[in-house]
Amino acid sequence: MRVGIETMTPVHIGTGNQHDTLYYHIENNIETGGYTCYFLDIQKIVGALSALNQQAFSQWVDEAAIEFSQSDNKNVSNARKKFTLASFMKDRLGIPEIECSKLLTSGEGVRYSAPVKSEQGNRYLIVEHVRTPDHNLFIPGSSLKGAIRTALGFRMIGNMEQGRRSIILKSVMSRISEEYPNRIGRAEELIDEQVFNCSGEKGYRQYFDLMKFISVSDSFLKELTPCIYQVSTITENKRGSSTYNVQNLNLFEMIDGGLKGKLLFHVNFNYEQFRAVAGKGEWQLLDEKCRLAFGVSAKELVEMKAEADVFVVKQCFDALGELGAMVLRHDMKWAEQRFGTMDPVFKMFKGIEKEIPAMTFKIGYASGFHAMTYYCLREYRETEHDFHGLYKEIIRKQKLDVPISRRRSVAEDREVMDSTVSMFPSSRRFVTGVKNELISPIGWVKPVILDK
Repeated sequence: MRVGIETMTPVHIGTGNQHDTLYYHIENNIETGGYTCYFLDIQKIVGALSALNQQAFSQWVDEAAIEFSQSDNKNVSNARKKFTLASFMKDRLGIPEIECSKLLTSGEGVRYSAPVKSEQGNRYLIVEHVRTPDHNLFIPGSSLKGAIRTALGFRMIGNMEQGRRSIILKSVMSRISEEYPNRIGRAEELIDEQVFNCSGEKGYRQYFDLMKFISVSDSFLKELTPCIYQVSTITENKRGSSTYNVQNLNLFEMIDGGLKGKLLFHVNFNYEQFRAVAGKGEWQLLDEKCRLAFGVSAKELVEMKAEADVFVVKQCFDALGELGAMVLRHDMKWAEQRFGTMDPVFKMFKGIEKEIPAMTFKIGYASGFHAMTYYCLREYRETEHDFHGLYKEIIRKQKLDVPISRRRSVAEDREVMDSTVSMFPSSRRFVTGVKNELISPIGWVKPVILDK
C-alpha cells in the first residue's frame, strides 16, 4: 500500500553524525533578511587553491588540531569559533570578504544550502539529517517501521492478561539488573523479544519476529530544502544534595513542518511468507501474537488472502494513532500544568489534537520506545507498580525541555517536576526560534493511506 506522510511539525531523522564548523558556512541572506547555511565540499574548494595555499591550509588544520588537544573545554569552544573556512581564507590567505563569500556560497564547492530558522548563536555543530549520496533528504523505512513496532508492542502488551504482563516486566527487571552498563538499550530489546517472539524458544537469540512480515520502503525527497532549527532541552541533574538545570541547545537539520504529500512510503504485509509460516506447526505462538496485534487469528489472516495486506497495514496505522493520541494527551496535560491553557505551547498541542482521528503520531528524534511508552503503559493500573519500578531502575535523569527564558522560579520548577515533568522522561524536545521562544514540539506526522 502507498502511504503519504504529512509533516505537522519539524522532523529529524539523524545519521548519528554532526557537521563540524569547517564543513559549513552561515551567512546573512540580504534577499530574505535571514541566515542561510551552505554545506561545503572541502576537497573541491581546497583543490581549487594554488599549491602554496593548499600547503597553508594543511598547516592551519595541523595547528588547530594541536590547539584542540592541548586546551580545556572553554578554550576549545573559543577555538572552534575560528575553525571555519571563511576564517582561514580571510585571516591566512587575505582573500577579500566579498570574494570569500562568493567562493563559499556558490559553485561546485557548495553541496546544498538550508535556511537557518533559529538563532545560530555560539553553536558549532549541526546534527545531520540522513541524505542520499546526491544530497536529497532521505527518510529510512526503518524509522517508520520502528514507530509501527513501538505502537504494536504497546497494543500487544495492553491486550495481554495481567499475569502475562507482570511476568514479562519482572523478567526484564531481573535481566537488566544483571547487565548494568546496558540497561537502557537492553530494556526495549528484552521487552520486544518477549512480545514479538513467535518461536517459543526463550533462549534462542535470533527469535522469529512477527514484524518480519511487515516491510516499509525508504522515502527519497527530491528538491526539498532542509531547514536548520535549534532544539532546546533542559536536563535536571543532581550533584550531592543540590539540584540544578543544564540547558542544551543544538542545531538540527530538519524536514520542515507543514509539508503535505511530500513523503511517500510503500508499506506491505508479506502474505505469502506468512501463509507458508502459518502452516508449520513449530510456530505455535504465531496465532497468539496475531490476536494481540491485529485482533484476528493467524488462520483468519490466511483466509483473507491478498486482502490481508490492506487489513494489516490499516491495523498498524490504527495502532500508531492509538499510541499517538495517548502520547499527546500526556503532553497536553504537561503543557497545561506547565504553562496554562492560554500559552502558545498548549495551543500547539491543541492544533495537533484536531488531527488525531487521522492517526497522527511521532517519528524520528525523541520518539523511541522509552519516550513513547513510559507512562502510557502505566495507564494499565494493575501493572502500574511493575512499570514504575522497571523504569525507575532504567532512567536516572528526568528531563525538563523548556528554554531558560520560559522558566519560572526554582521552587515552582521543583513543584512542576515532581508532579508532571516525570511523566515523559525523554520525549519533550522543542524547536526554538531566534529569540529562544518555543516554536513547536518536533516529530509529529500524519499518514494518508493512498490505496483504498
